[in-house]
Amino acid sequence: MSIAQFPEDSHSARRSQVGSAFVGGALAGVEAERWIVDLRGNGGGSMWPMLAAVAPLLRGDGEIGAFVDRDGGRIPWTVTKGVVAGGRSPQLLGGAGRREGPVSVLTDGHTASSGEAVAVAFRGLPDVRSYGAATLGLSTGIETAQLPDGLVLSVATSRFADRTGEVYGGPLTPDVPSEDPLSMALWDL
Repeated sequence: MSIAQFPEDSHSARRSQVGSAFVGGALAGVEAERWIVDLRGNGGGSMWPMLAAVAPLLRGDGEIGAFVDRDGGRIPWTVTKGVVAGGRSPQLLGGAGRREGPVSVLTDGHTASSGEAVAVAFRGLPDVRSYGAATLGLSTGIETAQLPDGLVLSVATSRFADRTGEVYGGPLTPDVPSEDPLSMALWDL
């Protein structure tokens, strides 16, 4: 499955409606023994629909990652009965069920921001390996503020952490560096 950039939208109702349609078709009716999640070229957007789309591959309920601030405060990303949440705030209903089997995650130098969040969500899981090139290095949470002149200021206020507690904040290095990650992942399965 290829996870494309999902546009950020300031209207949460629209985001939920479009996101639910995106997620609903992602893994519906699909069964496989092995999975490849292709994040190459995914430059970001809203991480919640992307995480919801891959939720059945994240091996059940629990913490899948977190935002960690400079003081060590954590806002966990979780999946509970298919609902993806950030802290106590439900974001989107993910795909139904749980899919088993090894997962290969493909990244490149254009995988950034929320694309990196999806890659981080797979880190620390058994039977998951990443292939390709290091990501762009925007594995941070940002907060935005609209300035009086209409410009928007975006500031990185947190770094991503995986389910094991490892904190990132820069490029994610793949387990298997490769110029042809798809071929390598297929060969390695």
